[in-house]
Amino acid sequence: MADPVVYILQNSTITIPEMCSVLLDPQCMQHLGLSVTPAVNWVLPLPKPKPFKPRPDSGKQMKMLHMTDIHLDLYYTPGSNALCDEPMCCRSTSHGHNNSAGYWSEMSGVCDTPLSFTEEAVKHIGNNHKDLDFVIWTGDSVPHDEWNCSETGNLLHINTTTNLVKKYLKGKSVFPIIGNHEPCPFNMYVPNEVSIKSKGQMSLSWLYNTLADDYWAQWINTASAKKAFKRGGFYSIQLNDRLKIVVLNNNICGGRNYWVAYNPVDPDGQLKWFIDELDSAETQGIHVLILTHQPMSACYESWGNNYMRIVERYANVIVSTYYGHTHYDEIQVLYTKNLITNETYPISHGYVGSSLTTFSRLNPGYKIFTLDSNGKALDYDLYYTNMTADNIAGKNVIPKWSSEKALKKVYGLDSLTTDSWHQFLTKAQTEDKLLLNKLRSNIDHGNHTKQACNDCVSALTTAKLVLKTPDVLKSAAKTICKTPGVVEPNRVCVGTLNIMSDPVVYILQNSTITIPEMCGVLLDPQCMQHLGLNVTQAVNWVLPLPKPKPFNPSPDSGKQMKMLHMTDIHLDLYYTPGSNALCDEPMCCRSTSHGHNYSAGYWSETASVCDTPLSFTEEAVKHIGNNHKDLDFVIWTGDSVPHDGWNCSVEENLDHIYATTNLVKKYLNGKSVFPIIGNHEPYPFNMYVPNEVSIKSKGQMSLSWLYDTLADKYWSQWINTVSAKTAFKTGGYYSTQLNDRLKIVVLNNN
Repeated sequence: MADPVVYILQNSTITIPEMCSVLLDPQCMQHLGLSVTPAVNWVLPLPKPKPFKPRPDSGKQMKMLHMTDIHLDLYYTPGSNALCDEPMCCRSTSHGHNNSAGYWSEMSGVCDTPLSFTEEAVKHIGNNHKDLDFVIWTGDSVPHDEWNCSETGNLLHINTTTNLVKKYLKGKSVFPIIGNHEPCPFNMYVPNEVSIKSKGQMSLSWLYNTLADDYWAQWINTASAKKAFKRGGFYSIQLNDRLKIVVLNNNICGGRNYWVAYNPVDPDGQLKWFIDELDSAETQGIHVLILTHQPMSACYESWGNNYMRIVERYANVIVSTYYGHTHYDEIQVLYTKNLITNETYPISHGYVGSSLTTFSRLNPGYKIFTLDSNGKALDYDLYYTNMTADNIAGKNVIPKWSSEKALKKVYGLDSLTTDSWHQFLTKAQTEDKLLLNKLRSNIDHGNHTKQACNDCVSALTTAKLVLKTPDVLKSAAKTICKTPGVVEPNRVCVGTLNIMSDPVVYILQNSTITIPEMCGVLLDPQCMQHLGLNVTQAVNWVLPLPKPKPFNPSPDSGKQMKMLHMTDIHLDLYYTPGSNALCDEPMCCRSTSHGHNYSAGYWSETASVCDTPLSFTEEAVKHIGNNHKDLDFVIWTGDSVPHDGWNCSVEENLDHIYATTNLVKKYLNGKSVFPIIGNHEPYPFNMYVPNEVSIKSKGQMSLSWLYDTLADKYWSQWINTVSAKTAFKTGGYYSTQLNDRLKIVVLNNN
């Protein structure tokens, strides 16, 4: 970064306050006591609207592949460290202690795509979608090792990926785009003006010229397209007599392209060119399909504002926009505001593609769109592969692809217009908050009517589309918790959503079953019938049972045993005598409990919303130990943790289990104890992560902190055989032979 940063600082055409305003926000000028200048807030003139007379839809449909963010890594090494001390791993040079990089790719979230999977993916697409009319490829073929990039290395990755596209999608019209990772340094798009002034010393001609004249020459194949691309990485091609493809390089407006601080006013004249392309299309009566790498939220303000003005002006010409960059399957609706009425309204929409890289811990995916003859999307299918399962199957089994088809129907849409997506997202922000609350209520109350099942599908479908990361749910928690119908106090609701965000999003984005099957499991198998589907093995599964055989137990010896059954202690180390026994939260009797009833008793409280203080817990266990010395063994059936599910943590749960365990060891010393985990022991409460997920996520989603701590430390004197420890660490269950007549089998049915 040294060369471009120093060049910008020493040669910028704008002042330092203007630089700060472009890089941060135009308000910087006001904060610095200065007027906003034309360099900070610039406006391009727009032609006046004229009649747009497109040809009517011919009825002929087209199939379009959207492929994006391959992020090929030619140095990916199976078996190398998938977690390391750098931002990107899975190379032979990656330092760490987790030698687990899969053969096909890796789900640790910090690895890019090996050549083996890249080739298999493009080959799969070519073999299984021979009816494709054209391909849009929205950028980023280069790995994420920005500190280690070079012009030669970047070109090698682009050329390798390009050759695979040419080999397996031979004969297809392809519209490639450059992403923010293609230049070196990443994100840094040198303006053509600087290339000329520096006589090529600071230039991207090595990238633009190589692609336009060599790698992508068969696709960027007109003189005007080559000229535009060599100037700034943008171009247009007329696909047919009804549709023009306009490719923008909006990486230049991204927040980490510091070249905008050199001259921010329409770099490379791209937006002026964009206006001319749209105006020409309007005159000719042809629609425009826009391709660009980054969703528009990444742009600095003036570039973004001008882009929005242009899109609104030519909204009748533009059919939609297709993006990459985020790696997620997303929808973007662009809104503007009427400055007189302050009303916000939609002007356009776009589709963000699923990446082929697993970087960001995502399964690889791509989309196939069905378009009408004018380029308007009619429907689309999403294809994806389960990378963890692919790696388990091994290098000799090619990745298996699954699909979610006819997503217009899945999302309950009549069409894929801007207005339809606007209505859908509005519903997602309002009605579907109620649907999620209703779903939880239906689960709690066993409601599986047809309406409940349909509501479940709507809620989970929307949630899967909207909740791509835990941060989305966390940021929306306060809004959701203010929705009518939410009965919990705000702190409880927000705390619960924050704690639940990681597992909920993981389940939505990685479940091995369909959304209807989810509803069939969460509510009732009858949901499948209500939804017009057959009950599947995922919903109604049956394990084989061994045939009965003779049971010949030893006869009763006549010796009796005494067994203590102790359960649901729910110790609360924060119980405070004299505090509020009735408060505005589901659990009280703490110093933080808000209310006006300072009546919590010393030993405990019968107000029904308080747990057990340490004083009473100790006295109770002590009493048992002193008064029942003839006990032979103890069964302790779980829940040592208090009921503050919105406020719990791994550390606090373990503290409560540890404190209770020590009392049992102290006062029931020498007794055989068979402890069980309850639904309050995990974090979050009730959420028992399957061992399969623990393995797939490499411990990111795991209960090993609970299972291992109990089996190896707190309860090791009771869970004291190798087989018991192994079973407990798998899923919290175990068995122990008490004597030659009796085995104790502990299940985790939480």
